[in-house]
Amino acid sequence: MSTGTTPGTTVGATSDRGLHWLSVPDPHIAALLPDDLPPIPPAPGDAEVEAIAVAEDGTELQDLPAALAQRHGYREISSLRLTPPRIRLRREVVARLEQAQAALPEGIALVILDGWRPPRFQQELLAHYRSETGRDLDGFVSDPGHAHLIAPHTTGGAIDLTLRVGEAALAMGTDWDSFRDESALRHLERDGAVRTAADSLARDLRRLLASVLLDAGFAPLPSEWWHWSYGDQRWAAFHGESATLYAPTDDDGVPARGR
Repeated sequence: MSTGTTPGTTVGATSDRGLHWLSVPDPHIAALLPDDLPPIPPAPGDAEVEAIAVAEDGTELQDLPAALAQRHGYREISSLRLTPPRIRLRREVVARLEQAQAALPEGIALVILDGWRPPRFQQELLAHYRSETGRDLDGFVSDPGHAHLIAPHTTGGAIDLTLRVGEAALAMGTDWDSFRDESALRHLERDGAVRTAADSLARDLRRLLASVLLDAGFAPLPSEWWHWSYGDQRWAAFHGESATLYAPTDDDGVPARGR
């Protein structure tokens, strides 16, 4: 596995059966998974999330350590001009990711696809995907100008990630940034959603990822299996907290004071 010029181990680009970012899991991966993975619990809806007060504890952003593999996907989109040069997250978030990775079965690890986004980049990314898809993308790409829902990635507490086996960053029923119903966190928990062995493997991989991240204190996003967070509004709503740990930062990564 190669090491890039930015901190962390870099997983290379792959192209597999029409997927742009991730690889279809090899069926043999099923043998690495535990047998008793629990279903993924529901995530709170927007109304509960909007009610969470925004506070800030001052935890700094940091680079990813070498132990956490990364593929900084947005650096590969040439039309994006404001992508951060490297993936950064709040220090406590990094520590909890390392905890989650340590709980995975032998042969499986995490790969981080995205982390902190400066507000200007969040706005650029939203405009890019709206132009590409012709859709509003509510529930998928957050609007940093929203009055009550803080864009999670602007806090430094949200990550996009998946599991990897060797060099392969794994798709789990859909690709990363695939803005469709099948990407929903609990899509494969629904009656009748699992029709094939590939569906069953994707469901179990989602469950494994969820299990280690939940045990490490993270919270999910209903619409995206790859998006998890710690310290933001969705985290607070999921864990019964009244306020966040993290507020949005400015474009230099300096946290706001909350509200």
